[in-house]
Amino acid sequence: MTTDNLFRVPFSSAALRRLADGSKRATVLRLNQAARVRQGQQIIGVVNGSDARLALEVEQLHFVRKPQQLPSIAKSLGLHLSDFTQAPIWDQYLRDLQGPMVLAVLSPVGEITGTLPAGRVRKISTTSWHEVTDTFEIHPADQINDDDRAELRRRVRDRLGAAIRAEQPSPDLFRRLAGLTEAMLRSGRCGPAALGKAHRQRHIDAAERLFSWLAEHQVLTGTGDDRTWHRDLLTGLRINTSDRAAGTPGHAQQ
Repeated sequence: MTTDNLFRVPFSSAALRRLADGSKRATVLRLNQAARVRQGQQIIGVVNGSDARLALEVEQLHFVRKPQQLPSIAKSLGLHLSDFTQAPIWDQYLRDLQGPMVLAVLSPVGEITGTLPAGRVRKISTTSWHEVTDTFEIHPADQINDDDRAELRRRVRDRLGAAIRAEQPSPDLFRRLAGLTEAMLRSGRCGPAALGKAHRQRHIDAAERLFSWLAEHQVLTGTGDDRTWHRDLLTGLRINTSDRAAGTPGHAQQ
């Protein structure tokens, strides 16, 4: 049976390995991914930047409106946190998920073909450029590749625009949100910690309110100096890790 036309879903090296040995039995799919998947069909698990492949049978599909509903739905299906992730607690796994979504129960068909990368990321060049995956550690000081900034801007504006249309914030809050996100986009960095004192001072009276609002609407993730763009906004983009300072905080994406 040819696999050329099967839908491909990206996983980290560790996740694909766990799918192959049966210790990972489930994942969550975005709605646009789930629309191309049917129960009983096969999909192909891949690792970006490698030729590793694993055929997977889709045993079950279940709609999940909000991330907070996932633990109870999983329990009703006989699934545990360890069937999804190696994270120690549900909160750590759920914090980077965005609903609505679809829970997919998977089983391996055969073994992994190709070569699994040893690390979590694919190096883009001989410098410190990496392509962001679903398990890559993101640091606020990481620089976004110039060629990927337009795509990040599009993703941020789409998500922020949808949130603003839904919530209808006050004109003052809208102005501050727009100013903060624009400053972050212009900085070319992964988090607001790199904005500097001048910009922070302009927003000091509303900073936490702005950050909380952006986190609630899946534009930012993390807390304090660990804040970064949400994982979904960075996945597939290239970032440079050479500006990380030893001992400074970084947000590990799950």
